[in-house]
Amino acid sequence: MKRSIIILFITIGVLLISCKKDDNIATYQGSLTDFSVALSGTNFLRAEVTATFSSETSFRIFYWEVSQPSQVQHTNTYQGKETEHKTLLFLKPETEYACKISYGNGLETEAKHFKTKSVQSFLPNATLQEDKLKESIKGYLLANDRKSNNIYLMDMNGTVVWYEPVPDTPAVVNYTPRTQQFYLLTDAPSEGLFVFNAKKLKIIDLFGNIVLQKEFASIPELKNREVHHECRPLPDGNIGLVTYIHQTVDLSSKGGSQTDTVTGDGFVIMNTQGEIVKKWSCFDHLNPLDHPNITTKKVKEDWIHANSIDQDSEGNYYMTTNRDSELWKINGKTGELVYRVGKNGTIKPTENLLSHGIHCAVVQAPNEVLVIDNARENKTTGSRALIYKVNEHSKTVSVPLEVALPKGQFSTTRSNVQFIDNQHVLFALSTQKQVLITNRNTTPEIHRTLLLPQTFYRVTYIPTIQY
Repeated sequence: MKRSIIILFITIGVLLISCKKDDNIATYQGSLTDFSVALSGTNFLRAEVTATFSSETSFRIFYWEVSQPSQVQHTNTYQGKETEHKTLLFLKPETEYACKISYGNGLETEAKHFKTKSVQSFLPNATLQEDKLKESIKGYLLANDRKSNNIYLMDMNGTVVWYEPVPDTPAVVNYTPRTQQFYLLTDAPSEGLFVFNAKKLKIIDLFGNIVLQKEFASIPELKNREVHHECRPLPDGNIGLVTYIHQTVDLSSKGGSQTDTVTGDGFVIMNTQGEIVKKWSCFDHLNPLDHPNITTKKVKEDWIHANSIDQDSEGNYYMTTNRDSELWKINGKTGELVYRVGKNGTIKPTENLLSHGIHCAVVQAPNEVLVIDNARENKTTGSRALIYKVNEHSKTVSVPLEVALPKGQFSTTRSNVQFIDNQHVLFALSTQKQVLITNRNTTPEIHRTLLLPQTFYRVTYIPTIQY
């Protein structure tokens, strides 16, 4: 009798195991044999999906907030063979998600769940101070945080949805949709006047992989130069780096010495292999003796203070220089300094359209450049978005667009403006820690205001990222 009971239990156990196997087969039809998802062990806003296929199969991953099942995100379509590991990005903190795999000829898995963790302790969300937008704007906002050593992306409501630690401190970050990579200047001083003088360039991808890293001290072409403020991915695929240039100048006629050091500006162009392919110096085109205050410590140590570079479709370069609030054009082939737009430049806007502090040139077309006028004196308006449109032949400049924030809403340093679409402008006011979205009127309506918990260099709008 005892023996019969034992045999009965063994038989039942075998049957249960068989049923479980049958269930697995029913769950994973076709070539998919296994599927799992778990929160990343190194990043609180990433999830790792593992899928195993018995034969080569196309697949993509769908995922959504459990509380918002109608708002589904999905990855690109991948080709899977054997075991595949994929990472899910752009996840909100402390949120439960579901995901499933669609594969083969219309097959789908069941949904599996995971939950992200809080990043509040090191990357708090922005505060939505004002919201009058009638229609939602999709996309992301890119910023850097030197305190926590992270670059990060927020959604348009200010919620952090992606971050990447940068242990050697991210001073500047830009993004190019062409390769979906981030360009960073890192390892800059935390204090003093030159906190944007970086020692390294890094290029990383969406998953934190380092694509390129260059230490500037190892590059012979950067002797007597220091890279600062800008590492712009350019339309031709190269990288524009703004550089200080230290040059010995005879200032004895101005009361200085015969061997004074003047720090001017220029740029270098680097290819994506880390090689310098072009150099340019302001000293070849301007004479520091022409500046009335060149012997003062402040000017001598930072004569020009360039802070951005961009390139047009014809290969020419545009720089903004903050000392005298000018926009420069440099011929991409000859190196000629074609013009300087500003009060003391070669082309002068009308008095009311002069910049007082200028940053972040964004080329719209040849000779047509969007900039932010910091309005650092805060006299009649706050910071402004201006387009300077230059006629080289008549040596005149017009301003087809002016969007002026109210007096008091301004940033004395850093900052940027950017078009979001054909209706809206983004203002990133660094010293106020604010991001504003306005319409394009000269006296604009402010549709949305975000207050960030930390200062930033720029905040850049990215319309979409699909991976």
